[in-house]
Amino acid sequence: MNLMNRITWLFIVILLSVAAIPTASAQLRSISSPSCMSKSECDKVKTPGSVCNSGAEPFSTFLKKFKTSEKFRNSRVATGKNRDMVRGMLKMLGRDWNYKYTFPVFQHKDKCRKGYATWYAVTANHVCYRLDEYDACIGGGSTMAIEFVRYKGKWYAVDMILAG
Repeated sequence: MNLMNRITWLFIVILLSVAAIPTASAQLRSISSPSCMSKSECDKVKTPGSVCNSGAEPFSTFLKKFKTSEKFRNSRVATGKNRDMVRGMLKMLGRDWNYKYTFPVFQHKDKCRKGYATWYAVTANHVCYRLDEYDACIGGGSTMAIEFVRYKGKWYAVDMILAG
């Protein structure tokens, strides 16, 4: 099963599993996301000393740990109304997705596949990520968005949207 089919299948399972739970806060939905990859925002995430990579815990250092350590990832989901939903989605993704390879940035548009993945809304204390893919040849697609906020010097995942 190719990666696109696996992601689409996983998103369907997740949506059915959490149908009774609101999928996102008004904040993540109200943040204007780009319709294509934003090179300038992606550069902020990967550049040492950029606005999100300043302070005691640079976002890039946090992200490396967040992608590779389930224990660390679970400790960095913020408390609040979305905590259980975000932890559940991350756990379900973890079963089928190697976190070392998540958060790619790309832009593609060919006969079948169209989509992008990008960082956006990058500030000193806030970073969002969005992945949108559509495969016209199989007639399906998926979307993932996740919001990170720095609170008292530490980064946390505070909201997440999955659809597909």
